[in-house]
Amino acid sequence: PDSRLYTWSMNKDGTINSKAKELEDSGEVLGLKSKLKNDVKIQQGSLLAQTDWVVIRKVEAWLADIDNEVPTNIKTWRDAIRVKATEMEKAIDAASNIDDIANLWVTYKEDEEGKTIKSGILHDWPELES
Repeated sequence: PDSRLYTWSMNKDGTINSKAKELEDSGEVLGLKSKLKNDVKIQQGSLLAQTDWVVIRKVEAWLADIDNEVPTNIKTWRDAIRVKATEMEKAIDAASNIDDIANLWVTYKEDEEGKTIKSGILHDWPELES
């Protein structure tokens, strides 16, 4: 079983016991949905941190009354990261069972014509264009 989705153990005879993880929070215990949304927030922060220096430089230049723009490609990418994170969180919230959650991870497979088909949304972050 996929340990991202199930808790499992192996019996002495080699058979496996598995149980789907709880989707919703229960008291102090975070459910799978909350954990996944936290992962999205962490990834988003990590990606944005890569270009935070450009935004800080812009603010410092503004304070010193110097013109210094954030490059368009960086603005566009940072906006796309925020939009994608929101889409991921909405998709997580919309999942009603463990199979819905499993389908959120990006997967690739070939169709009958040999073309690669991508499905899922989790971890499919926009690339920063040069």
